[in-house]
Amino acid sequence: VSEYVTHTGPNIFIGFAAIKFVESTGKDKYLSLAEDIANWAIKLQSQNERGAIKGGDNVEWVSTEHNLDAYAFFGRLYEVTKKEKYKEAQDKVLKWLIKYAYNRGIHAFNRGENDAHVATDANVLSILSIGPKKMYENKIDPEKILDFIEKRCKVQVEYTRPDNTVLLIEGFDFSDPRILRRKPVISCEW
Repeated sequence: VSEYVTHTGPNIFIGFAAIKFVESTGKDKYLSLAEDIANWAIKLQSQNERGAIKGGDNVEWVSTEHNLDAYAFFGRLYEVTKKEKYKEAQDKVLKWLIKYAYNRGIHAFNRGENDAHVATDANVLSILSIGPKKMYENKIDPEKILDFIEKRCKVQVEYTRPDNTVLLIEGFDFSDPRILRRKPVISCEW
């Protein structure tokens, strides 16, 4: 098994797949793969004094989305292995997410470190990764995040069918198209 893109997010999802294999089959054949990915992410985390995980070996950017992935991944790996280092790494990521990624002024997560752009996926993923209970414990209201995304990223676009019938479709853009000064698009990523 290999991944040629050395960004944290895609590699973390390979780690999730390995954990799912272990849980589904009872065989720990790919557990070492999940741990190798986690240990690599922890190494990247050690390069950031705030506890965030940068986007990969050869990049300096820090993505909120990838850190949300890492938060959930470390938690799942801790459940499987009971190794304290994964819980510690998860706690560091959560502290970064709360202190540096979450923008209390607008009730939404920034796209990344020193990057206040709106990223729809990071905000929706925050609720799935951290969970409402943990968010409320940290004075983050998931309802306000959803309201923010609805107001800023919910769009309508025209779709022309092959028979030239025009439909108005409602969905969510990757970001706030008004800020990006472009026509809205609907992302089907999520």
